[in-house]
Amino acid sequence: MLKKMLVILVLLLMSPCHVSSAKSSLNTFSAVNSILNTSDLSKAIKDAEKILSDGNISSKKAENLASEIATVSADLSKEMDYVKRQSDLTEKQLAVFGDKSEDNEPKEITRRRQQVNAELMKYKAALAEAEFLLNKSDNLQKILVNYSRDKLMISLSERSPVLVSPKTWSAFIPEMITLSSVMFEAPLKWYNSLTDIQKKLVKIDIMPGLFIAFMALLLGRYIRQFLLRRFGCDPEIEDPKYNRRLLAAFCVTISMGVLPASVLVGMLIWLKSSGWVVSGMFGLIIMEGISSILFFVLVTALSKAIFAPHFPDWAITNIPFNKSKLIKNKINLIFAVFLIHNFLEKVMVEANYSADMQVLLAIMADILKGYLIISLSRPSKWKDKHEEHDEDDDEERVSLFTIANLRNIVMIFAGGGVAAAVLGYVALANFILYRIVATFLIVSGLSILKTALSETVTFAVSSKFLRKKLGLRVNFLKKVRFWIIFILDPALILLGLAMVLSLWGVPKPWIKNSFDAIVNGFSFAGINISLFDIAASIIVFMLLVSVVRFMKDKLLHNVLAETALDETSMHSLAAGFSYVGFILAGMVSIAVLGVDLTNLALVAGALSFGIGLGLQNVVNNFVSGIIILVERPIKVGDWVVVNDKEGIVKQINIRATELETWQKANVIIPNAEILSNYVTNYTHKDKYGRITVEVGVAYGSDTAKVTKILIDVAKNHQHIMSYPEPFVIFNNFGDSSLNFELKCFTANIFQKIHIASDMRYQIDKAFIENGIEIPFPQRVVHMVKD
Repeated sequence: MLKKMLVILVLLLMSPCHVSSAKSSLNTFSAVNSILNTSDLSKAIKDAEKILSDGNISSKKAENLASEIATVSADLSKEMDYVKRQSDLTEKQLAVFGDKSEDNEPKEITRRRQQVNAELMKYKAALAEAEFLLNKSDNLQKILVNYSRDKLMISLSERSPVLVSPKTWSAFIPEMITLSSVMFEAPLKWYNSLTDIQKKLVKIDIMPGLFIAFMALLLGRYIRQFLLRRFGCDPEIEDPKYNRRLLAAFCVTISMGVLPASVLVGMLIWLKSSGWVVSGMFGLIIMEGISSILFFVLVTALSKAIFAPHFPDWAITNIPFNKSKLIKNKINLIFAVFLIHNFLEKVMVEANYSADMQVLLAIMADILKGYLIISLSRPSKWKDKHEEHDEDDDEERVSLFTIANLRNIVMIFAGGGVAAAVLGYVALANFILYRIVATFLIVSGLSILKTALSETVTFAVSSKFLRKKLGLRVNFLKKVRFWIIFILDPALILLGLAMVLSLWGVPKPWIKNSFDAIVNGFSFAGINISLFDIAASIIVFMLLVSVVRFMKDKLLHNVLAETALDETSMHSLAAGFSYVGFILAGMVSIAVLGVDLTNLALVAGALSFGIGLGLQNVVNNFVSGIIILVERPIKVGDWVVVNDKEGIVKQINIRATELETWQKANVIIPNAEILSNYVTNYTHKDKYGRITVEVGVAYGSDTAKVTKILIDVAKNHQHIMSYPEPFVIFNNFGDSSLNFELKCFTANIFQKIHIASDMRYQIDKAFIENGIEIPFPQRVVHMVKD
């Protein structure tokens, strides 16, 4: 008991900061809401419940409410993570004091226990209330999402019986003629509705308006000429880079659209600055007409810039040249139909036309839209059967339909939209056709963006500034480019997928929760799997491995090179350092991944299981590499023969040893194979080695003189050692010669071939001078007669 009290007192004395922080915590968290900000979520839930109780809300409104609640819930969840950590720390502190007080326990300890326990209760109360609100928000989100989905499905399933009414069809053309006259008369009606003073002011404001439009026209013309001259398509440039083509397309879009857009914007500025509120039919025509014309001008300019029918080398797609103009015109026509339908629909609503007439207009427009989309999606519009494509060019340029089957999918959906329009499901037809066009824009835009970013990264990596000024190596920059593009591709795919799913009616909260689960992690079989943690772990491991390799090079060339160690010892130490570095990098990356390294039994069990399934060779080679570095049967720089491979050891790595043959070929030999096979090492202890030169002389030659000549040649060579002395062996009586062997020793076995060659030259010269003949094989053939 006394020992326990002493421990508690020591902890209290050693942690005044923690005690003071506990006091401040009690003052700060005086109420539940001061610990966790639950008021925002509570208010959002109450507002959503009130809106739901009121009844009829739109599908879009329900989805927005669900998104707002999801955002507030995510913020509260982040706060809860911090409070949970504080609660765990407080609970551990309480465990130090114990649950119950003893009779002879100091009052200070009892008071601190009660204080910490009260703080812990506040944490738990706040967490409990937050958990209750989160559960309530989850249920409310599901209700709102289901409501939004049901509302959307009900609106899409509504059917109009217009097609069975011949009266509506017969009245359509006269009604459209009447609508046209109403539109033409709208400016005059608006003007006649003004007072005399207002009419005079309008006449006065016309001249400033015309002046503003004229100045905008001049400015637009100047900007257009500057952009086309400076950044537009240049026919003199052959095979321009993709980024240059993309810049030209952007500038052509701006320049082609800026001139009419400047006039339209000038009109809007005049209307706004004049102070007159143009309302009614004329106001709708002005605002919607200007917006539609401006959008159509930009679309036509963009399609012209993308397909570049007049400059095929500057196109940013892989569409055949003879198809570009047709596709461009078809796309412009599709957008024109969409814009005209949207404009007429709003004008008919303003003019109080009957719902049947509006539905009939929508049906006709949807049939025309679907037909144009199907016509554009046919493969014959995009491919030329008689034209061969350059594979490199296809890889460089961006195809607006990156998957061939996408065209078939588009045709099926467009056909479904036409069928829905014919059957009277106007809302469904509009939903499908509008989203086909929007999906086309998203996919093509992201495809162009992806290629542009990839080209930008490639250009930045290949710049001389990074290589020379910053001293970065080409291999390092290539790895940086690979990892940037490796991360960029899935990021753009996820972004495009989220945009397309949201466009086609998938609830935004569901998309957000799904992507959060993928990025931040989800539980599977009791294991938390997080894409972000996996990516972070890979990045940390690659960075640490790069640091280890950098430090290994510095250790080898800057530190160990200044010591008295031999080259093989330096390589062994550097390799050992890299082994330790790789192990530490692996442990850190595993820790980043979220694996608890303290559970050594689990790690060992997983390792044993992995070895049993197929890591035997990897571990065997790894351990063999360590044994080679410690035992050193071979070293870097040794001349070895492993099986039928002979050469110099260049590097002993974790898994394998690199051998360079005399033909300058690199042979990678697993470390385990070196330990499990016979290895001939010519330089194991030193570089001393024996050289043998075989020579044959003719029968009848003076053998003593031959022996003396051979020994003299060896002794006179500068690289032949005097001890052990050279000696000659009379090896055998050959078929055509007396065979001798000259055996001598050198201090550098790597010069063996050159030394032997030099001595053969000297032997041949000495034999000629002394009249000793080196014979060649002779055969006697006897011809026997029958």
